[in-house]
Amino acid sequence: GKAAREMVGEWMGARFDGVEKVVGSGKESSRHGTYYFFVEGVGRIAVRSSTLHSNPRKGEDKKFVFNQIRDEDYDFLFCLGIAPSDVHAWLIPKCEIYSSQRMEGDGVKGQHTGKDAKETLWLWIAPDDPQGWLSQWGGTLEKVERVMENPAGIEDS
Repeated sequence: GKAAREMVGEWMGARFDGVEKVVGSGKESSRHGTYYFFVEGVGRIAVRSSTLHSNPRKGEDKKFVFNQIRDEDYDFLFCLGIAPSDVHAWLIPKCEIYSSQRMEGDGVKGQHTGKDAKETLWLWIAPDDPQGWLSQWGGTLEKVERVMENPAGIEDS
């Protein structure tokens, strides 16, 4: 949570001018410690982090599980995935996460009230085989930097 926000804030601040920490407003401000980053030319960025999860008994591959994703006042979600020997990252437009296609699967599901939940979401990403729709939004910190330079998305390369 907080440590990831601080790391991401430092990373962005070292690469881009005008990175500001912005405290949430309204319903968001009632959550202890909720803040975003504002980056000129990109917008408001929320941060979520995850380590690798798996359930070998169920035959599950390792994946990142980003949780507590809420439909609040931000433009992009910065997902920082931390693995023992690697770091993965995506900068995803909120509208992509909340699109009707994503709400029916493709790595996005409701967190508290089953498949129809829309208030709080989980985003599941297998770092070795991420969903195709994520390719234009990063995968590595270098690609996220390119997304921040072109918030319309990047060509997968």
